[in-house]
Amino acid sequence: MSTDAESAPVSKEKKEKSWKRFIWDSLDKSPEERRLVLKLDLTLLTLGCLGYFTKYLDQANLTNAFVSGMKEDLNMFGNQLNYATTCFTVGYIVAEIPSNLILTRVRPSIFIPTCQMIWTGLTMCTAACKTPTQLYVLRFFVGVAEAGYYPGMNYMIGSWYGKDEMAKRACILNGSGSAALMFSGFLMTAVIDLGGKGGLPGWKWLFIMDGVISFPIAIVSYIFLPDSPETCRGFLFTKEQITLAKKRMVLAERRLKQPITWAKVKKIFSSWHIYLLSLYYIMISGTSGTPIFPQYLKDHVNPKYTVQQINLYPTGTYAIQIFSALVFAWASDAFLNGQRWGVLLFGAIFNVITLGSLAGWNIAEGWRWACYYLAGIHVGASGIIFTWANEICTDDTEERALVLATMNSMVNVIGAWLPLLVWQQVDAPVYHKGFITATVFGVIATIIIPVMKILQDKEIKERRQRREIDADFSDRLGFLTKGEDIAGLMKSLDTVLHLHTFLSVFPWLMPMIHFLHGILARNKEVYHQKFGNEKIKLKRQEAAVADETGPVCMVKKFIDAQRRKDDNKGITDWDISLNAGANIGAGSDTTAITLSSIVYFIYQNPDVLKKVRDEIEAAGLAPIPTFQAVQQLPYLQAVIKEVTRVNPASGLPLWREVPKGGAVLCGQYFPEGNAGSKLPTAANLSEKIVISRLGLDLELA
Repeated sequence: MSTDAESAPVSKEKKEKSWKRFIWDSLDKSPEERRLVLKLDLTLLTLGCLGYFTKYLDQANLTNAFVSGMKEDLNMFGNQLNYATTCFTVGYIVAEIPSNLILTRVRPSIFIPTCQMIWTGLTMCTAACKTPTQLYVLRFFVGVAEAGYYPGMNYMIGSWYGKDEMAKRACILNGSGSAALMFSGFLMTAVIDLGGKGGLPGWKWLFIMDGVISFPIAIVSYIFLPDSPETCRGFLFTKEQITLAKKRMVLAERRLKQPITWAKVKKIFSSWHIYLLSLYYIMISGTSGTPIFPQYLKDHVNPKYTVQQINLYPTGTYAIQIFSALVFAWASDAFLNGQRWGVLLFGAIFNVITLGSLAGWNIAEGWRWACYYLAGIHVGASGIIFTWANEICTDDTEERALVLATMNSMVNVIGAWLPLLVWQQVDAPVYHKGFITATVFGVIATIIIPVMKILQDKEIKERRQRREIDADFSDRLGFLTKGEDIAGLMKSLDTVLHLHTFLSVFPWLMPMIHFLHGILARNKEVYHQKFGNEKIKLKRQEAAVADETGPVCMVKKFIDAQRRKDDNKGITDWDISLNAGANIGAGSDTTAITLSSIVYFIYQNPDVLKKVRDEIEAAGLAPIPTFQAVQQLPYLQAVIKEVTRVNPASGLPLWREVPKGGAVLCGQYFPEGNAGSKLPTAANLSEKIVISRLGLDLELA
């Protein structure tokens, strides 16, 4: 990681949070971070919402146009509206996943506005349609152009915003779609009076007005829409702000982009992420694209509603969607400290109640209207599920893009054929089969949510364990995580250590049994070396990607130095293999000696034991404390250092050579030329240093 990134002023999670975060998250951050987030809100979020507004305005206006004269003008008295919606959905499905993957490789500031320009032009062309077939063709290509926008913008939100910021932005984005649905009704009510002007009916003016609104937004997006932190360029963000943005993503544990390989594809499709997240999103989208409320109003006889009323009354549903989206977002980000599953479960249960009531149909008229309006509550939670998906897939940028696109795509796959079976236009407004199906989907959604929560908690636990980074390879070998002997390393190490222990007790046997070393242990040491070489090979592949945000380990430093040729003699592959491979076995004996000594000396000194216990209890540590937490216990740290001084597990790193003629130490003869080492305590012992019997008479300020 670069020095700039390390020094960037980022608000840490451990910082005491103020009440300001309940109003708006950036108010609780450093001035530098506030400026960055403000720029993102004014560019990425604002343009994203405006673009999504125009996208949904187009989709909503098809339904509004249908009930405002298009049905009669284009002779759409059968299931033609379903067919037009299906054509749009097919185009959406075909292009959605490729669009989001393209977004990880092409600058979003170019790709997204271009898609906006295309769908805007095609939407305006809808006003020229004279037959249902022409409408079908246009809707297909509009679907292709719009496909990547919503999952793409959620991907962009996940690429810039932190955990305490994402849900609000995702729900505001989602709310802009609901605002478009609401505005569409008002717009249709307004443009209906344009009917006849220029020889065009009111519903055609609706699509023309779409273009008038959408084109300027697309043009401005070319200028002000930011790219990802990795590819961001232009005048909007300073170099320091881009560095800060990268640092924020590192702290959020969000990986930067990596090459797309078959191994990565296999990993993505062998994970539960893509399946359960997509299934859940399908289950909560049971009425998506079906104009259940407008159809009810259109078919109502007593009273008979006007076209203006049919377009106006359903806007209340969208207002509730916006309100619930904002409530869910603030509750999730601020009050629930980033918890997502609770608000999703609430929305899913509420969805079951409203749709189940409509499935019964024979209910009080007031409650029926309430169900139509309150059905918007669960839609408000859509931004939360995309936020959750961003967090679940935080370890893999390509997976994050693919999963977000697949979620939206699979909803449209189901939407391409399910309405033809259960939401048939001829069944309006009762839609008995449709409401029953949507209710069952809602029940399944309430089951999926806790399952995903359990699986996510398991992954978070494993991720936290991986944070205890191995100094050699920047990841854990997996002994504690998996609870098993990885690749038989412990067993082979045990063989080696037994032999070394035996030789250390009876060194005079070394010449006699040296030839047995290869048979008894050499193969085991070579085995360790091979295992280490495999890990080194993986680190070389990672280094080729030049990811500066990854953890720095000894092997990575060796590889970087080898490439830079820092050493005049050059660092060879053997140097890396020898040092990293040897460390797989090194430390097991010294660690055991040190831990045993600490426990022994502490229990030999009851007063020290009491002080250590008091300090630990006062700190309120977790059952399995982190290394950082233990470092904050000064008395315990002093005890550890004193024990390692009095009874160190190894000698001084700088060895001494036995002088000519040999030497006798403590009755043991050492031949000349032999290398030896002595304990730090012995090397520094003098009359000026008074060592207590056990070295633990500690008094800390």
